[in-house]
Amino acid sequence: MYTIDKAIALATEQTLTELSNKGIYKRALKEADGMTLLAEKKCDTYAVNISGELCTIKAPFQKASAAAFPVGFAARIFEYADSVNRLTKGDITEEMLDTFRREYSDRMGTLDILPIGTRAVSGEYEGCVYYFLNTDKCSPQRFFTYSDLRPTFYEKRPKRFREQTTVIWDFNMPLNNYMHTELRLKNAKVSMGHLSSSSKTEVTCVGPAQLNCTALRELIISDFAELAKKISETNSDEETDRSYLVHPQECTASFFDKHTQQQILTIKDSCNRHISVTAKYTAEHRAFISTLETIGGKMLRDKRKNYVILAHGYIKNGSLTLFPIEIYDFIDPPDNSNATVSRKSYPDYSMSGDI
Repeated sequence: MYTIDKAIALATEQTLTELSNKGIYKRALKEADGMTLLAEKKCDTYAVNISGELCTIKAPFQKASAAAFPVGFAARIFEYADSVNRLTKGDITEEMLDTFRREYSDRMGTLDILPIGTRAVSGEYEGCVYYFLNTDKCSPQRFFTYSDLRPTFYEKRPKRFREQTTVIWDFNMPLNNYMHTELRLKNAKVSMGHLSSSSKTEVTCVGPAQLNCTALRELIISDFAELAKKISETNSDEETDRSYLVHPQECTASFFDKHTQQQILTIKDSCNRHISVTAKYTAEHRAFISTLETIGGKMLRDKRKNYVILAHGYIKNGSLTLFPIEIYDFIDPPDNSNATVSRKSYPDYSMSGDI
């Protein structure tokens, strides 16, 4: 790794280490066992000599020309180069590198959490992200997640979704079985709102999860100006720091934008401020988009019903936008506690999809 890092001078040693954990570079090294590698920069290209065989790679890295390398090796080099491009452009996410970089610390005392949603993930990593609400109103960290993600780039065939098989902590059943149960964790290990799967964490089932509770309702934001202020003041990229519970007064539009390939819900607050709830369509996201379309239609038809949206909030091109995780129709917003709602304790609408 040091040879390529020094010769190409485009990626840090840490970057290459992260790539080796993905297996891309590791596989290339295995196929190149016993060979020597030299690289020389010439203007915007890199001339790579591997045991006498020449390969030219352009910068930004592109597939160019390659001589008769050992089978599959050139492809691995290009795959590695593509990954370096994404890393150096700043597009890397934790999901792409998995969670090995995180350092977890012990949380003192107990942690009471309410399961509030799930988000399915597909692509280079596949699995599920579980969302929890910390019921401690005095805690600065109110949202927690647990990510059960597995790399798919090793696989030549698609894998089935793994949500049902997630067994963590001292559970003897999959975590999905407890997503309607309030949980109390002892010896929890956390990292900036992310929960570790440590088997040392002891779990007690407190009772059925009641989402229509004060601990959740006090976090609901109905004023979009207040929401925009909170988002703009958030410097963290952690999704737990960008998670919000939003109560719109009304959904004014629900449609699919063919130009941007996005399903869009337009919602407004009591001051007639409008913002968008969006999700981009891909083949893998088809079920997710279909669910969002269905819910948007229900929100348009029944404008008297209250809806609360669990979403990631961000400001793009000066516009406030939400990416939905869950949408509930049974939670009283704090400024409308007399509304008639269903007394269910679990989400009626699941926004879990391939995202």
